[in-house]
Amino acid sequence: MQENSFKITTIIFDVGNVILHYDYLRGVRRLAQATGLSEEKTEKEFCRSERVERYVTGKLTSRDFFEGAKRDLGLSIGFDEFSRIWNDIFWPNHFIEEMIAAVKGKYRLAALSNTNDLHYRYWIEKFPILNRLDFIFVSHEMGLRKPDPEIFREALRKLGAEPEETVFIDDMEENVQTALSLGIAAVRFQSPEQLKKELAELGVEIPFQKNPS
Repeated sequence: MQENSFKITTIIFDVGNVILHYDYLRGVRRLAQATGLSEEKTEKEFCRSERVERYVTGKLTSRDFFEGAKRDLGLSIGFDEFSRIWNDIFWPNHFIEEMIAAVKGKYRLAALSNTNDLHYRYWIEKFPILNRLDFIFVSHEMGLRKPDPEIFREALRKLGAEPEETVFIDDMEENVQTALSLGIAAVRFQSPEQLKKELAELGVEIPFQKNPS
């Protein structure tokens, strides 16, 4: 985090492990069972592959992503079952939910996330807190992904926000560092108490009566 003498008007949240908790290994384990591959091989192919990179940046449709995986890895499940496994890795972060509810109307609120079409549709359907945000920027629609500085610039442009009046919250240090390099106040989310403290130093008070976990 850096000191910021400007008044914060805009808060941008990451989604995975900020607005929502997630455990991608939950999906890896279930996909490994469906493919007969080892969990190590499944993680490499589904979470760290060129195919996933193309999907996250909008170069593949969900159906193309599935069909490629089915062909290359021998999936024996259909698209609907694959989608359920792929998506069932998220659950609410009640602290951030309450934070958003507490500051709604006081700040412009947005999300900026590296994600894909299946995850994004699932979020919107299952987690109403996302509908309380003013803007949601997702990598597969923008054709860019964090930590590319251009995705931050594009989000600020669409928000009509100045960097020095914006705070960005993410769990990944490389994304925080990119935001800082652009003049955005940025905080790496590690715990509720740590986030509250660092936001307070930036003049963003979170008016909770209790400290949700």
